[in-house]
Amino acid sequence: MLTATSGPWGYLIAALVTAILGIVLGVVAWLGFTATEITFLTLAGLGWVCAGIATFILLGLHVMADTKRQTSGLYISNPTQKLLQYAAMGLGVIGVIITAVEIALWFGKAFGA
Repeated sequence: MLTATSGPWGYLIAALVTAILGIVLGVVAWLGFTATEITFLTLAGLGWVCAGIATFILLGLHVMADTKRQTSGLYISNPTQKLLQYAAMGLGVIGVIITAVEIALWFGKAFGA
């Protein structure tokens, strides 16, 4: 019997959560601490890892699993998954930009002239 499948949700939801977490950590660092505190750098660094590395690794795993499902049988695409995939990518990029600026700001304040 042929069963229809669609893309996996787990990696996609995890990617969206890590992208949002990265942005939240960046905003908390910006609003809660000054750029000379080590907590500021720690939050910005964790946010960068979440929004940058974790989000895009999870998106890559989602694409691999989705492609595997597409080639294994009857596949029904889900436009919501595509929308969430693009949302996770966009939020991940925004999170990387926010936290990268904060990391640069901390290093500029700590080691600048």
